[in-house]
Amino acid sequence: MAMEIYKEEQKMEFIDLSQILSQNPNCLNDSKLLRAVLLDTYPNLNKGLLNVITTIAKSSIFNELRNLQYCEPSTEQRWIDILIDEYGFSKELIQAALSIWCSVFFQFVIKDSILIEYRGSDDVVIIPEGVTRIHEGAFKKSNTISSITLPNSLREIDGWAFLGCNSLKEVHISNLANWCAISFGMNDYDGDPEDKWDFIKTANPLSYAHNLYIKNTLAKRLIIPDNVREIKQGTFIGWNGITMEVGKETESIGKYSFMDCFSLAKITLNEKVQYIDDTAFRNCTLYEIYDKSQYEGVDDIYADNIYIDEKDSCFEIDNNGFALYRDYSDGIIDVCLINYLGNEDDITVPDNVTIIEEHAFDDSHIKSVRLVSKVIQIHRNAFKNCKELTTIELPSNITWFDPMAFEGCDNLETIIWNASTYTNTNFNTWKFARVPSLKKIIFSDKVTRISGWLCSECEMLECVEMHDSIDRIDEYAFYNCKALKSVNIPNSVNLIGAYAFSGCIKLENVLFGNKITSIGEYAFSRCVSLQEIVLPDSLEQIGAYAFSICTNLKMVDIKDGVKTIGSFAFLKCNSLSTFDLPNSINRISDGTFSMCYNLKKVCGGANVQSIGHYAFYHCEALVDIDMRKKVQSIADSAFEGCDSLR
Repeated sequence: MAMEIYKEEQKMEFIDLSQILSQNPNCLNDSKLLRAVLLDTYPNLNKGLLNVITTIAKSSIFNELRNLQYCEPSTEQRWIDILIDEYGFSKELIQAALSIWCSVFFQFVIKDSILIEYRGSDDVVIIPEGVTRIHEGAFKKSNTISSITLPNSLREIDGWAFLGCNSLKEVHISNLANWCAISFGMNDYDGDPEDKWDFIKTANPLSYAHNLYIKNTLAKRLIIPDNVREIKQGTFIGWNGITMEVGKETESIGKYSFMDCFSLAKITLNEKVQYIDDTAFRNCTLYEIYDKSQYEGVDDIYADNIYIDEKDSCFEIDNNGFALYRDYSDGIIDVCLINYLGNEDDITVPDNVTIIEEHAFDDSHIKSVRLVSKVIQIHRNAFKNCKELTTIELPSNITWFDPMAFEGCDNLETIIWNASTYTNTNFNTWKFARVPSLKKIIFSDKVTRISGWLCSECEMLECVEMHDSIDRIDEYAFYNCKALKSVNIPNSVNLIGAYAFSGCIKLENVLFGNKITSIGEYAFSRCVSLQEIVLPDSLEQIGAYAFSICTNLKMVDIKDGVKTIGSFAFLKCNSLSTFDLPNSINRISDGTFSMCYNLKKVCGGANVQSIGHYAFYHCEALVDIDMRKKVQSIADSAFEGCDSLR
């Protein structure tokens, strides 16, 4: 009955009492004011419940409530007895009222040593000693928590307990043996058996935080205590560690126990290990298990995605804290950087590294990093959540990097790009759109080509530095870079690809180099802040829609030498009033000046022989056009809507 009443009040959002009180702090010292505020906010509030709430507020129980961190069952029973004896309230109403007051003063709802619910909003949470179990859904979607400390008394955590705690970064414990004694997700599960792993995963806060601290020290290399016989299901799921050595008495490794341990490079087993669940290392790239020969009788050792290598020299941690693995699998020695364990803020990776593996710098404190020339690949989440990373220099030989490599690098503002050229133009692979904080990109003198999509949709990008080594800017290279205001295109560039600067709505100034021969279709479309363009003598071709919807474009300087102006190239350039056509063109294409409503005069074009469909469609202000000497054909719709034309 009590919980039913309580749930009803929750439906009425009465649980928001804490918010009411924060807005009306005088309520705590004035029961009449409290009553008035509650009735004003919730006029349909159960009158009996209201009486109990206000009575508690003026009783001796109230001071106890204020001074406790959580309520033990014995304490609650004492309060119930007092309120029944002195006031004659029903037990059900008392329990409901106490639950509501507890929600105001207590972060934790604890019953019989079970943490039922967390109601706080702190980013650092310390669970009290004495708690033995965390109930299903207790921390569900507690998105404010970044650090949680678990008590030594804890023995069980139910499935879904930490569901949606996406802000978690740290899990703190004081005793590794006690951690290994916790049962994760052992409560009843009645869902799809295929989702059992998620049930277990969300029981362990480490699956979100990845970082395990023992006595305030980040644990990257662990030795399981000798008295631990079993590594239970889900114990280290998601742990961002490098090496693990099991204890001398460890006999079994349970279900999903090391799942998603992407950085785990080496696990050393003992001769007593008899069972390894076939899901224990799911989604791991485990580089070494010592010694393989010892475990030939363990059928389940060949778990998902485990690579077993007997070479002692494959794995090492160098003097600077770089965990490295040498991969011989394809006949070529690749040196993989698995994790960084050092303390430096500004780092240069070892000069023999060729591959940056997943999660190599995950949640690291580094501020800048230089990748040596041998690095050819950067894998998914390699720099995930490096919140302090501001600058990164990418090497000249890189052939591939995952677009999620820099996910969560919220302060990464500068990228130095050294890659000379590459051919992969898959827009899902080649772009920094996953770096929303990027403000500046510097292309070194090693770069010969800015490949397609590289900086597309970098909405904070303000500055682009290019050297004279670049000969082309490919399609969509700076597409929708909405903060970009100015671009100096080097004299070495001969081609600007389709959509290269399309949607750069703040782009005001473009300085074109003197060797450009072609501007692709839509290359500068929707650059609504662009007012003037001076095109070089070298230019031969302007693509379709190249400057369409540049609504503030007032002046275009096109030199003789341009042979083609594509269809709708200046569509809706509403600020153009005059236009000097080069004498080198012989045709005005379809829709070239369509809907240029303020265009009054078109000069030049002495060799124009034909005018296409809708070429001057609805140029309503057009009064003068001087190019009729050689014109042989004019499409019927070429001047449709040009009502002012004489």
